[in-house]
Amino acid sequence: MTDFEYTEYEDHIRIRKYTGSASDVTIPSTINGLPVTSISNGTFSCHPRLNSVTIPKSVTHIGRGAFCRDTLTSVTIPNSVKCIGKNTFCGCESLTSVTIPNSVTSIGKYAFYECISLTSVTIPESVTSIGRSAFSSCYGLTAVTIPNSVTSIGNDAFFGCRRLTIYGTEGSAAQTYAEGHNIPFSTGPLPYCDAAGFYYSHDGK
Repeated sequence: MTDFEYTEYEDHIRIRKYTGSASDVTIPSTINGLPVTSISNGTFSCHPRLNSVTIPKSVTHIGRGAFCRDTLTSVTIPNSVKCIGKNTFCGCESLTSVTIPNSVTSIGKYAFYECISLTSVTIPESVTSIGRSAFSSCYGLTAVTIPNSVTSIGNDAFFGCRRLTIYGTEGSAAQTYAEGHNIPFSTGPLPYCDAAGFYYSHDGK
């Protein structure tokens, strides 16, 4: 594994740094017969050509700023990860889509700060808290679905998202946050996006 610096423990591996130059990277699920369970703080930070990363299901922890200011366009987080930490994807200006699994319980501060190409996000029902400025300055964000399970939304979580509509249920923390920050709120279904990136309501308009 010459492209990775890592620390080997008795029963697991922690990836410390990616030293390769590939644009599409697959993190191994095992090294030396031990499971890779952790990606350290800043492991892929500021990688100049990173397009996609495949994270194995063995990973349970992603450190602060692990992918900060990368050129990632999409990422799928496996359903083994419990927390998206502080600054994890901040400044990933090319990131257009992210899949958050229903294993995640919290989204940390500035997790997706300045992901300006991100257009929509669905928060799974496992999540209970969204940290301060988690999606701040995501200028392209038009739709976020927030379930009833979310009871805490930090200050400025969606600051600067001028095109945003928050989707949720009446009486929820999502509605309270939206109304308190002059963000449009809807209890209707999330509009769908066509291949060209245009959004439509379910009546076709």
